[in-house]
Amino acid sequence: MSPPPAPVASGVSREDVRPAPLAPEKRTARAMGALRKILTCSTLGGGLVACSEAGTAPLVTERGALQRGAATHIVATHIAEPHGVLEHAVTEHSDHRAPEHGFTQLGAADSSACGRAFLPIPSIQGRGSSSPYRGEEVTTEGIVVGSFQGAERLRGFFLQDPTGDGDPETSDGVFVFDGDGGALGERTEGERLRVTGVVSEYFGQTQLTQLRDVTSCGRGSVPISPFEGPLELDRLEAIEGMRVRFEQPLTVVDSWGLGSYGELLLAAGGRPWWGEEPGLLGALVLDDGSDRRDPRPVPYLSGERTVRLGDRVVGLEGVLGFAYGHFRVQPTGVVAFEERNARPPAPPRVGGLRIVTLNLDNYFVDLGSRGAADEEELALQRSKLARTILALNPDIAGLVELQNDRGAATEDLLAALATERGGTAYGVVPLPPLGGDAIRVGIVYAKGRVTPLGAPIFSRDPVHLRPPVAQTFAWGTRRLTVAVAHFKSRRCSGASGADLEGEEGCFAEQRRREARSVVGFLREAQRRAGDSALVLVGDLNAYPGEGPLEVLTAAGLSSLPAGALPTGALPAGALPASPGFDDAGRAPLYSYVFEGRAGLIDHVLGTGAVEARLLGGGVWHVNADEPAVLRTLALSGERPEEWQTPYRSSDHDPVYVDLGIPEEEGCGAHLPGRPAGGLPGDD
Repeated sequence: MSPPPAPVASGVSREDVRPAPLAPEKRTARAMGALRKILTCSTLGGGLVACSEAGTAPLVTERGALQRGAATHIVATHIAEPHGVLEHAVTEHSDHRAPEHGFTQLGAADSSACGRAFLPIPSIQGRGSSSPYRGEEVTTEGIVVGSFQGAERLRGFFLQDPTGDGDPETSDGVFVFDGDGGALGERTEGERLRVTGVVSEYFGQTQLTQLRDVTSCGRGSVPISPFEGPLELDRLEAIEGMRVRFEQPLTVVDSWGLGSYGELLLAAGGRPWWGEEPGLLGALVLDDGSDRRDPRPVPYLSGERTVRLGDRVVGLEGVLGFAYGHFRVQPTGVVAFEERNARPPAPPRVGGLRIVTLNLDNYFVDLGSRGAADEEELALQRSKLARTILALNPDIAGLVELQNDRGAATEDLLAALATERGGTAYGVVPLPPLGGDAIRVGIVYAKGRVTPLGAPIFSRDPVHLRPPVAQTFAWGTRRLTVAVAHFKSRRCSGASGADLEGEEGCFAEQRRREARSVVGFLREAQRRAGDSALVLVGDLNAYPGEGPLEVLTAAGLSSLPAGALPTGALPAGALPASPGFDDAGRAPLYSYVFEGRAGLIDHVLGTGAVEARLLGGGVWHVNADEPAVLRTLALSGERPEEWQTPYRSSDHDPVYVDLGIPEEEGCGAHLPGRPAGGLPGDD
């Protein structure tokens, strides 16, 4: 950290008050007589003292500039002119001494008197990430630029120096914490205050606390500071505590904290995608001026629409603070949103067969365990998932995160599909409990459009906590095998040693082992089906270009949604196995958002025989861009209309492909690189 800037008196620049060497002639007996001045000094804290002579402007200087002289004298630096002309004087001392500071204090000044000497806010902030005066009591003055007092809010207010120090590396604002009730008075924007308190750092934000005195000194104003460009940490640090306006639109990139703390995560320059650097190092939180848990009504949700990821905030004005790992804007006016990502309708079918994969977000009929807490929550989850599946109208759907039971959860979901549609339209591939996890995968299919051939198979390789399954279907005169997999989570619970987080998250090598095992399992599924075409779907917990996808693409599988893109949609240099970009070439496909970054972890992969019949595909953004709190609000009755929509049925978006009807018999080929007949997991 740089040394703290020299303290200044009000209206005096830093250059004006740099301590100058004491002139030798000022130390003469003549100086003691002719220039003798009686100064009154008081401590401001932070290593500072304020001294003044009757009728003169006060001086704020460091304690080190007050040098003990003879037993009855001290030497001090004195501002003799309003513009900062320095004069040194020898001053008589009184018997009032402050031994804890190591110098003589001449009298006691009223530290709450407006306009007297104080430590400016930029000096309190300093140039580093924390204050150079941390733990010391200081006195300062400024204008209230944002008041958020009271136990239901931030329990304090922001104070800003009206002129600043002209240094772009030091902030001109600071947060003043006054407790639950604002015992020292309610403060309003535009009020000029003189505050004495202790400097502290709270979750990374410099603040004044343990207030000893707050005095109103009239009214004033502070010009708003415009901000434009990248949200770099150093640039934001320099405006912490200040009133700011963001000139560029800011994109909503995460809403996970909206229901719990009234927060939205914002980024400049559009949405960040998984794998992009520098990621979200400079993201901002749009806060609600409160520390309340579960605020109601939920901020930034209107009765007409919801806020979705990808929408933009324009002309944002507020005060910038820092807490809990992010810089935060506490708005001081109405927040204006620009809709950029409206709720999309279900994608229309363009082929004769639609295959879908969907993570169900823990669909359990046993309540209070991993899924729904009670019957009402299960009813909402059931209704939304049924609406999602029916809107997509799949022929075959690979489901992830079903309760690992003997079929009760799947049958419960099928009953909901029948109720919504008005008839029994879907069947389930029967499976026993699989693996050692509480969840498993499953397959449902449209009766009358496809027919299962033979029994399903599943991997017995112990590398899988949630074994993959496969089922071959008759489709007219053709055959198609669909397999479903759910690889190990990227979360680090239980990870140690080599499994700890790297570039691909925790358990990266475990997911590679699962991918290698799945290749052998798929070869066995092909052998049993008699050379059929094959599609692998599911939540692989891996992004394009990561190890598991490299293993699968090396075995001859391709991303079908990427293949559905128009010619030229993929940019130069894109990986062949990449999910590519959307149908206008604007942005990568994604199915999940984690900490503000969107990426594709739910996949539909196919052999060349399937890819040759690909007519369309993509991701229906029905879930990942929606606030999670919508389900809570539906249950509470605050947004009853959400019961009738598919939106936020899960935390993952469904991925789909549409296939044309093949004209020739025999629609498949073995995965290359190994003869047919390999057993599960022996590759």
